[in-house]
Amino acid sequence: MKPTNRPGNRYVRNPAAMGRGAGTRAARPGVAAEGDRMGPCAGHGPMVKKSKQHMTFRKLILTLEAAAPGGPARDDPASGDPTPGDPASDDCGAFDHLVLYFDFVDPVSCLISRMMDRAGTGANVEWRGFELRPPPQPVIDARSTEWEARHAVAVGHGKRSGDDGPASPPFIPWTRKAHELCELARERDCLHAVRAALFQAHFIDHTDIGRIDLLVETARTAGLDPTEARAVLDVDRYTATVLRTREAAIAEGIADVPALVHPGGRLEGAEVLREIERAIGAAGAAERGAERQQSREE
Repeated sequence: MKPTNRPGNRYVRNPAAMGRGAGTRAARPGVAAEGDRMGPCAGHGPMVKKSKQHMTFRKLILTLEAAAPGGPARDDPASGDPTPGDPASDDCGAFDHLVLYFDFVDPVSCLISRMMDRAGTGANVEWRGFELRPPPQPVIDARSTEWEARHAVAVGHGKRSGDDGPASPPFIPWTRKAHELCELARERDCLHAVRAALFQAHFIDHTDIGRIDLLVETARTAGLDPTEARAVLDVDRYTATVLRTREAAIAEGIADVPALVHPGGRLEGAEVLREIERAIGAAGAAERGAERQQSREE
């Protein structure tokens, strides 16, 4: 079917990689077919479970190769000036590596984090925070029908892959300060430990990760200096970085998390789960094949 170009449609192909106008039409923002609703996205309508005809990775072999040490450079929060690698200054579509947008209260993001960490591939993508409900918007209602549907997607997929899935916390806080803490952790080379600790704090310990005092304790257990963590959170040192990351993602067309961006395009929602799971399986098979080959040579 020839793609159509109608006002209000959201395109999921990467213009920088695919060529302008080559996008496949996705659902209109705020509109989803019955049975496809997975939960509210960042103020831009429901998260839509895309069919295969809307997948931008359907002809792409996604590999979870190790990222360069330290990952792409980020901006300098002290100066406020973006540097190469800052999503506010770079063409957000011209990625030469995997970028995963996530939020700490999103159960699907949590499940992906756990899947990748178990497989030892969590450090092979660049994790970028995306607030689903930035202040002053109201916090997400944990008991809303749409949010419970999103949680059910994560639990259902988790059970199929041997994971009970994230628990359902009674309260969903704002996550800006949690993402600010991650930016400090990125500079201190312990991002992945802090990321895992924050997901555990919210989904397992039911900690209010919107409170600075509780974030400081989580930072301490994950290896950060608690004194420094409190200082940077108190003065909003990384607030501009978190806001620029989100604004750049929205400008690229990202409206929900998880969102996986690659030189070949973009996936959002449950499709990210399936693609990550497939890539983890392929990576494991390749590793086992290499081990068998090495054994034969010995």
